[in-house]
Order: sequence, then C-alpha cells, then structure tokens
Amino acid sequence: MMSRAQTLIIRTYMMAAAVMVALLFLPASARAQDIDTDLVAHWTFDNDSGSTITDSSGNNNDGTWVDGGDNNISGEIVQGVNGRGLRFAADTNIQASIFPTGAAAPYTVSIWLKPYNINSAGQSAIWRAGPDSPTCQNGPKLGKVFELSNYNFEANNQCSGSPRTAQYVYDDTWYNTVVVYDGTNLSLYLNGVLQESVASNYNGTHPQAAAFRLGDTTSNTILADMDDLRVYSRALTAQDVEAIFDLQPANIKYDADARVPKYFNGTDWVAMGEVKYAPTGVYMNGVDSAISETPAGISISDSAQGTISAWFKTTTTDPVIFIKDNGGSPSVIDLSVDSGNRISFLARDTAQNILVMRSSNTYDFLDGNWHHVVLSYDLSDPTQARSHMYVDGVADKNITTWVSGQVVDLTDPTGDWAIAKQGTTFYEVSVADLWFDTGTYLDLSIPANLNKFIDGGEPVFLGASGGVPTGAPPEFFFSGDISTWHTNKGTGGGFTENGEITTVSSPAYRNYIWQQLGNAFDPAGTGESSLAVLSTNEVAAYYDNNGTGSLSKVVFDGTDWSQVGNTLSAGGNNAKIAALDHSTVVIGGTLRVFRFNGTDWVQVGNDFAAGRSRVAKLSNNMIAASTANSLAAYSWDGTDFSLVGNARGILDLGRGTIAALNENTVVGISETNGLQAYQFDGTDWLDLGNNLAVPFGRVGGTALDETTIAVKGDSSDLTVYSFNGTDWSSLGTPLNTAGSEVGMSKLDGNTIVMSNTNTTMRALGFAYCSAPLRAPGSMIYNADSQVMQYCDGANWQAMGPVPGDGAGGCSNPTRPEGSMIYNSDHAVMQYCEGDEWVGVGSWSELTGPTGCPSIGDTCDDGSIYAGLSPDGNVPMYTTPADALASYNWNDGSSNWLDTAMVNCANAATPGPQASCQTGESNTVLLVSLNGSGSPSPYQAAEHCNGLSAHGYDDWYLPASDELKVLYDNKNIGDLNGTFNEGPLSGRYWSSTEANNQSAWSIRFSDKGQNGYQKNSTLRVRCIRKN
Repeated sequence: MMSRAQTLIIRTYMMAAAVMVALLFLPASARAQDIDTDLVAHWTFDNDSGSTITDSSGNNNDGTWVDGGDNNISGEIVQGVNGRGLRFAADTNIQASIFPTGAAAPYTVSIWLKPYNINSAGQSAIWRAGPDSPTCQNGPKLGKVFELSNYNFEANNQCSGSPRTAQYVYDDTWYNTVVVYDGTNLSLYLNGVLQESVASNYNGTHPQAAAFRLGDTTSNTILADMDDLRVYSRALTAQDVEAIFDLQPANIKYDADARVPKYFNGTDWVAMGEVKYAPTGVYMNGVDSAISETPAGISISDSAQGTISAWFKTTTTDPVIFIKDNGGSPSVIDLSVDSGNRISFLARDTAQNILVMRSSNTYDFLDGNWHHVVLSYDLSDPTQARSHMYVDGVADKNITTWVSGQVVDLTDPTGDWAIAKQGTTFYEVSVADLWFDTGTYLDLSIPANLNKFIDGGEPVFLGASGGVPTGAPPEFFFSGDISTWHTNKGTGGGFTENGEITTVSSPAYRNYIWQQLGNAFDPAGTGESSLAVLSTNEVAAYYDNNGTGSLSKVVFDGTDWSQVGNTLSAGGNNAKIAALDHSTVVIGGTLRVFRFNGTDWVQVGNDFAAGRSRVAKLSNNMIAASTANSLAAYSWDGTDFSLVGNARGILDLGRGTIAALNENTVVGISETNGLQAYQFDGTDWLDLGNNLAVPFGRVGGTALDETTIAVKGDSSDLTVYSFNGTDWSSLGTPLNTAGSEVGMSKLDGNTIVMSNTNTTMRALGFAYCSAPLRAPGSMIYNADSQVMQYCDGANWQAMGPVPGDGAGGCSNPTRPEGSMIYNSDHAVMQYCEGDEWVGVGSWSELTGPTGCPSIGDTCDDGSIYAGLSPDGNVPMYTTPADALASYNWNDGSSNWLDTAMVNCANAATPGPQASCQTGESNTVLLVSLNGSGSPSPYQAAEHCNGLSAHGYDDWYLPASDELKVLYDNKNIGDLNGTFNEGPLSGRYWSSTEANNQSAWSIRFSDKGQNGYQKNSTLRVRCIRKN
C-alpha cells in the first residue's frame, strides 16, 4: 500500500545517505531538448539480474554480462548516479550488437563513469569492435590516457582523430562522458561541456560494425563503476548532451516557462514551488502553416451570444487570428488585427454584418510581445450593454455595428473555420490558448469573470478542455502540447494542421524588464571594452586603447566585482575577445590565445595575422571572426589557427560586433544596418532569415540562448530580440542606459554583464526580484519567515509549507538553518527550517492507478480519474462515492480560530493564494493542529487523512480550486451521478480556510461557492494525486 510519507510534501527526519547540494541553478534551455529520438539502446542497470542487461529503449537491444566467472551481476551492483550502477573489473564487459552501421554513420554514446582505481593508461570503457586500421572501421574507444601525472578521457576511433578531455579525472567521482560522431567530426563531452572536436574518417560498413562492448577484453577494462548507457543513431546537439548531464538526482535548474526551480529526482523534474501557468505558444509562418476545418466537420448551432479569448503575437500588420470564412467578404466570424493596429471582431448573419466591435485605441502590436483579447456579446440586448472587449486586461470597446435580435450564421455551409488562414491566404501570427464559446455571454465588467481569462496581465489556466471559465468545455479550444495543439479540445470537433506549426516562447514572458544587480566596477584601463564570460561568475575583461590594451580576470559575487591575478598588457586595434573555455580567451585582430593559470595570462600557441578584430566562439576549437564587412571561420588545434571554408562579405558592421547563437550560426550586430544572421555549412556562410534594420550606433551584443540576443548601442536602449529563423522581434521592456555599451557577455540565464566607454562593468538581470535584488532562479533562505524562497522573475516565492517554531539548525545530518540537502533514500530535496528538515517536491516512488486514461474513467483500483490539478496539471483521483457521513470542518464548536493557513481571498475565482489550490498541504496542516489547543479535531480533513481505500492511504480533503475540478467534471463518464446535487444537501467542504469563522464550500447543484461556518455539517469527497 502507498503510504502518506511517500506522497506528501512534509517535514521529515529520515536523512540517511543525504548529499549536500550547492545552491546554484542550471539555466533551463530555451526549449525542451530531444533525448529520445533515435535512441538505439538504453541500459539503466536498475532492473537487471543474472547475465542479462535489459534495454529500456523499447528496441530489445539487451546486452550480456561477461566477467570471466559466473557471469552474474549479483555481486557487482553498486549505487549509481541514478539508481543502480554496476562495478566493472579488469576482465568485465557487456556485449551486444547495437552499434549504428553504414558509411560515416552518425552516432552518440553516453555513459556515466566513476573510476575507483586509476593506475594505468589504455584501459577502455567503450569499445566498438571491428577490424583494425587501415580499414578504419573501429570507433569509438573511450578510455584513459596519461598526461603530466594526471589522467584524461580520450575517444580514440583507431583511425584518425582522437579528442581528449581538457579536464583531468580522478577516483571516486562521477563523470558523464559523451562521444558524438556527426559524419565528419568526432567530439568528446565531459559533464555536458564540449572538450574537443576533431576530424575523423570513421567508416561503419564492415559486417562486424554493429558489435559493441561496454568495457574491454580481459585486463583492459577501466576499473570504474558505470551507469546509464545510451546509444543513439544520430549526432546529439550540444544542448541534448547538456540535457543528459542534467538528468542526475539533486540537479537543480530553473524552468523559465513555469517560473519555478526544479530538481531531478531520478525519474522526473520536480517543481520546488508553485508552478506558474505558461500556455504553449504556436507560430504560423504566413506561408503554408495554419489550422483549419470545413463546415461539415464542425458541430455547432447559430447563436446570438458568444465569448472569445486569445493570446496573440504578430510581426506583420492585419493578420487574421480566428475566422469562419464564407468564401467571400465579409466573413461569418473574424477576429483579427486591422491595418490601424486595433483589435477587430465582426460577426454576420446570412445577409449582413450584425456586429462589428473594435478597440478604440491603437496598440503597438508589432512590438514582439504577447497581447491578449477577450470579448463577449449578447445580440438579444438592444442597448449594447451586454457587450465587452478587453485588450491586455483593460476595457476598450467601440461598436460600429449592432443589429439586435439576430443570430450569427455559424452553420454557414461555405468557407472554412481557420486559425491564421483565410481562403488561400496564410497569415504570420503566433497564438496561445484560443477559446471561443458560442451561446455564452459573460459580463466581463465583473472582475471575477475577466480574471477567468487574464489575471494581473498573465495567462490563466482554462482547463485541459477549456471548461474552467464556464463549467463546461466551449465549442472551440486550442491549447496544450505542440504535438496536439491543433486538435480542438472543445466540443465543436474537427481541425487539421496545415504545414507545420512550431512553438514559440510562452505568453508568460510578457512583462520582463532589466534591472542592475549589485555594484558597478571600474577595472584599470581606458578605451573601448570587450567582455567574455569564463564561468557563471568569472569574466575576462579586455580594454583596447587604439592598439594598446589590457586583459584581466574579474569575479562577481552577486553584489561586488573583484580582480583576480595580474593584468596582461595586450594590444589590439578595435579588438574584441571571446572565451574558448573556462580559462582561455582569443583576442581579435592578430588572433592570439591566452590562458589564465590562476595568477597570470599566458599565451598559448602562435599569432595568426587574420586582421579580423571581432571574434565569437562556435565551439572549443572553432571561432568566427570578422572585419567590419567580411566573415570567416577558423579552427584552432591548440597551437595554430587555420581558415575553414570561405570568407564572405556581410552587411557593414561599422562599430558593431558579432555574436554566436550556436555552433554554426552568427549574428552580425551592425552600427547602422541592425541585425542579420549567417549560417555556416562547413564551407560557406549563408544568409539566414531577414535583416532587421535598426540603427543601433556603436553597439555591443550577446546571445542569451539559441534564438535570443541582447543588444545595446549608443543610439538605442538595451533590448532583447528573438529570432524565429526568419524574422527578428523585440521582447520585454527596453532599458534606457547612458553611455556607449560596447562590451557585453551573458553571465547566466537571463543575466548579462556590460561595460561602457568609461570602463564601468555592471551585471544586469532580464527580470528580477527585489529585497534582495536577484535574477530569476536565485534562491535564498528567509530567516525571518524560516522558509526557502526563489525568484520567479518578479516575486520571491516560498518553497516549503507553513514554517514551524524551531530554531538553531538541524540534525541527522547536522546542518545550519537554511541549508539544502538531497535525501537520496527518498529522492527528495530538503532544507533546514529552524530545527526541522522540510521536504520540497514529491517522493520518487509514486505509482498511479492504471486503466483510466480519460476523465471519468474508473481505474483498475476502483478510484475514478477526476481531472488535472490546478497547481501543476497533476492527475487527481477521487473515491466513487461521498463519505458515509457528513462532517464539520472543525470540531463542531463555535470556538473560532484562524489557523496558520493563509486564507484564500476569494474562492469564487482561481484563488491567488496557495491554499486555494493545495489540498494536500492544507490537510497536513489541519491534522497537525490536533492536540495543540485549537478547536480540533478538524473532522473533514481528519476523515480524508485517515482514509485507506483502493490501495492507498494518501487521501486528502480537496482545496477549493481542486473541488471546482470535481464540479466541472461531475457529469463526465463514471463521475456522473456520484455527487449529491440537491440544492440544500449537495454542499461539499473544501480544505481551504476563508477566515477565522468560515471555510470555503461548493454547492454541486449550481457551483455556488460560499464561506460556511466551520461548525456546519457538510458532505465530504476525498481525493489523491498521482
């Protein structure tokens, strides 16, 4: 039976085998990486026995354990980096025929290794069998090599090209090593970071080419523990490799979409706070992508009423967002941005326009930001009072046509229903959460109704089927994952994806602004500046003074900058710098490489008279370099630079620079010509997308991720621009800063460092929290409230439950207040709150009911799938019947007490407080108050807490918003008929407190939501989460 201790976010003292975790966040990728496609084999070692190593990829590529003895893994099982691992002795290997074959066939191999006895070179971890040179069939051989009394990993393909790790490796440390072959180059990664990439002529056409060994032959296997082998038949990207490295327990990253830090528990990324709703945004390219359906595929009726809501973003004028065409003009339904930059909505009957509603104001809809519109109408009202339009949450309505008493001709048999398309014309526009309910009028002047669609300028979760605003799904609702976004989640049916729609950043990013972090710094030197980030808080600063300059290393502690080591005099003519790795930079002009040894900058290799002052890193051994009007690629072999492919002319940069988006894409940031992307195909540089002609003036810029750059010139504000592969658009609110900001580099996540002509350096965060001032994803311990907090980009959010009254640090293990650890026994993050260890997240042993994929289905265990939770889209399950008895919320007395629970301000809308949504935490708190002088027991919560049913004992009393999910879905499937819907007897308790005297309840006859006195006797329905 699943116990409560396994599923609740609770205080716990079970700290065996806990591991300390540094409070550093790994920035979330701009989009989810693909580490599943073309996965040939995946050996986790978690469920193996005997000599069989099970493949979990679904391809049945099992391996065979060979150890020179009984060939049984039973004595070699160890703690892995993620679950179980296996210990390899010198005569141990695993054999299989799984390796990708074919001439120059691409592949990727990833393995976690922890050496336990480094004593000689030449031992191998991976061996792809086959004949030796000169046929060049072998590869890769991943093993140890000896260098200067230390050991490295090397990927040797036995033919040519053997990349080696720059970092040394040691005993008793886990390393993630990844070997990638793309058909031309063999690359080696260590812990998610590219170490070296070299040309290779591997050929996998030999009949034995598929043979593979993890480990080597007798006496040649590396002495190491190993875990989580992955073999792919494609070359993973650098971002994919980094995503694999991130998959280790206790790893923490900041999810910018959900605006919450998450840790990996060995299976899933677990939110460490409240997940913000961030709907999927989709992009239609204006050429061939749209979503449409013929009238025959739509089930709908004519109506005089309707409500429509949509998030949209556009870079072109006059795009159609949503339409019911009739093959002519005007259309039956048309929601669009008109040529005057106003939102326009029109509806017609069989003969004429009967409603034309526009915004009175014009907007800068081409600003690259997301915008929102929601409108509602009732044509049966001759006064027009029952009509509303809100743009970005503000009332803005201008009606030019209103024919009362008519109905909209929604059943017109001609013309398609479509998003971003009218007839044969496609429109370039991005859309998120498009919702249209015909036959429904909502008075949007009532804040509670408006807040069902937009709240505080941010998106609101409308339900998986769009049923939250009205209690039932609308006719049209487009939302969810990109793979199914085009499928109408409403009741109207139909719709097909035309072309390919792609994801864009979520509307949750609308209000990010810049803010300086910490103090400015003025290193020695004068003249133009160039900066290159070496690590998340270390920067190389170069000052070019018309041919004479200086290079220094500075460190940022979150508040102040300080110089480390000595300054190097290194001249250059208008030169820029780029970091090759954590200690090495290249200076433009005459290309020179310098490495910092902890005290001094020392030149590595030879000068190369390229005459190209602007440089950008493409990989550890490849750079892009340019003059003001010419761009070229150069390889670096550790000693010399060599030109790769052809140079080409580019738009004149003037006093501008270049920035690399990825390993083959560079953006020219021009003083007078704006932005232009260029892509390198290995031989030539090609134009990528369109030019954004913005006169920046003397300008600096840096990439924030693969699609986004920050730019600042002396004629322009600090602005973020997003690139969709074709066009550029601005994001957020620009920052007006003084000076000519010519030096810029990304520190971490959405934080950059800039320097101006006065040589002042400062860090700037794109979105921030105040008191204290920190960037998104930062984490602090608030000693006043005894709770860990993280910055979600605007506010400090608590990561744990209501704090206790302990103080002075925690034991088992002994740590000071505010420390964070990873409990490997239960795969959960915990922090020290006073003198108690508090769990953050959920336990890893969760298993959910089976046989109930859809809402209303009865599961194999007898519970019913009730829908997704409002606090993170987690499946919720309910008992098939109410509690046998009705209960008081408190102990039945009039001894009123306002508990430590944060009161839910208004349960009639999606509640802004956590207690409106978190029934688990509410129930734990109420049960814990028993015997503490409060009017306990809290009977309703006690009942659910003590319930043992359907194989589980982790039931709880739902919060008010969770109870609304039950109401919204009460007539679906097997849920239908299980609730009491009597107007007097059909009222149910939630676990959400309203004030000292009342708690929130819902009447299931009409969704009436009221604060009822706590000593009232109401019905109870318990739920649990997967």
